[in-house]
Amino acid sequence: MAPRRTKKLSKLDKYLIFCIAVLIAYTVAEIITATMTGIEHSTLTTCLFSAFGGEFLMAALIKIFNIKSGKDNENG
Repeated sequence: MAPRRTKKLSKLDKYLIFCIAVLIAYTVAEIITATMTGIEHSTLTTCLFSAFGGEFLMAALIKIFNIKSGKDNENG
């Protein structure tokens, strides 16, 4: 059998994965902290989700429009 070629992730793909990982890690940490202390950090949660959610949305839109326009996004 021929060896499989693995597709290298672009920087934008890595950034999207990073955004998702941060949001999941924060959510888990916040649930644990809120359960143990009984204090909810609503302002911090709102700010974090606004920042990373906006960044994720913008990066996803860039990726979608690059795919629709036929541009190759392998170089960056």
